[in-house]
Amino acid sequence: ESCAVNTVNLIATALLAAPNQTMDEGELKRTLTFYSEIIKHLNYSDHITITDKDATQQVHYAEELGLVHRRKHEMGDFIYLDNAHAILLTYYRNNILHLLVMPSLIACCFNNAISINRENIIHYLKIIYPFLKNEFFLPWSTDDIEGKIDDILNCLLTTGLISSQQDTVIYHRPQISTEQHAKLSTLAKVISPVLELYYMIFALLAEHGSDTLSRERLEELCHLMAQRLSLMYELNSPDFFDKKLIANFINSLINLGYVKINASENLELSVKALEEGRYARRLLDKNMQYNILQMLRTTTTH
Repeated sequence: ESCAVNTVNLIATALLAAPNQTMDEGELKRTLTFYSEIIKHLNYSDHITITDKDATQQVHYAEELGLVHRRKHEMGDFIYLDNAHAILLTYYRNNILHLLVMPSLIACCFNNAISINRENIIHYLKIIYPFLKNEFFLPWSTDDIEGKIDDILNCLLTTGLISSQQDTVIYHRPQISTEQHAKLSTLAKVISPVLELYYMIFALLAEHGSDTLSRERLEELCHLMAQRLSLMYELNSPDFFDKKLIANFINSLINLGYVKINASENLELSVKALEEGRYARRLLDKNMQYNILQMLRTTTTH
């Protein structure tokens, strides 16, 4: 599959994953370089081209196009997206997101774990992968992703983002104060807003229980809760407001047998949905898990 990795979609991927779509200029440049390196290392296809502009040239080019803005500061400038461009650039980000989804998912496995074994990584990814496959048109079947996971783990080992003892399948994240840890966290943030939205839907279903919500009501509650989370915690990723993303996830829940629509037009939960929803949350930052559950408890008591 052909894909052009260019300045616009690299900038979009970096800034849309950042808090308030704002990054220190130096951090942004390091992230742009890092994303390009990861895509090159993984070598998905001979038909992928990557911009030959360096990170400084990319930032200047995005400024010239008016896609990003600069906020001056004596200790280092900030580069940011305004709301209008954040929505526009989601489209450009999605053009290359399939190249980073799997590495980002694996990075998310280390959000709450200093060490994790290969078996658990595969287990977590096989739960969430079918939803992302449908959303981002990923090419591998769920049965075939083990080999791809191994390729990515080897890439992360080679680049120093994770480590393991010789001849073991237990992987360790870097020390928190290191540049490698910062890069691993940056990689995890690529897919985190989407996972947060998914977990919110799982949590809403679990909180309300089986046969209480219609599909339309679930979509409405999810959108309202996303708005509240955004206002409370300044989470203004466009993914949080993407009604299509919410609808597609619910479609996948139905198609994969997690829920079904009964004769009353309400959603019935399977045991599988509750069990695997609990596993899926392990990919999320603990603070975000807490924020979502706290918001859920607050809203359901009113």
